Amino acid sequence: FFFVMNWYGENKNRVNRAEDAKFMRASLLEEKKDSSARLREEDNTAVAETDNHSMLVLSDEVCAGVPGEEEEEEAPPLPTCCCGVFEVNKEVARHNWRVVLYCLLVAAGSVVMAIVTVLGDIWSLLYACIAVSVSVCIFGFFALPLVIAKANLYLFISMALYIQLPGALDSFYMAKPDCLPDGPHFSFFFYNTVANIIGNIGGIVGILLFRYVFSKQSY
Repeated sequence: FFFVMNWYGENKNRVNRAEDAKFMRASLLEEKKDSSARLREEDNTAVAETDNHSMLVLSDEVCAGVPGEEEEEEAPPLPTCCCGVFEVNKEVARHNWRVVLYCLLVAAGSVVMAIVTVLGDIWSLLYACIAVSVSVCIFGFFALPLVIAKANLYLFISMALYIQLPGALDSFYMAKPDCLPDGPHFSFFFYNTVANIIGNIGGIVGILLFRYVFSKQSY
């Protein structure tokens, strides 16, 4: 729900670029006013010496040209698709081309896993899972910063090794004595409240240990 509302209120790429351009233009004009004010204190022109070379610096009035003739700069049009629903910022994509390739690889891996899950057998699914996982993890060190790539690999290994059996565990913990005589026989209230409270306390302890102990260790 929040994602849909955020998506609804989000501006298009061209609007955000126009706002960024206005902000940068205001910053440049402010810097220009500051520099011209310093130059006016000396004279209409100033001479700056660098490494025994002289460079003529013109005043703001000379560089400004005829007043009132400043033209508004228009941002270059952005390529669109799906009748303008999506816009592509070429400058950002060109600057972050490795991240773009990584996103395409992740998307292709998701499509491959979906196709193999529907059409393949268990061995094909295993081979496809290994190939996609290894390729995505290795390419992450090429496309992402080293810290983010390490965190990405850690999260992947953590989720891959976290085996969940929710249905079997629920039945085991809350089974009645006539069904499982040697079981723990937890009540529904205890299993869904006290157990979760204990789990949350353990999570808080883990966060504190990471904050004050493990974050200061080298790996």
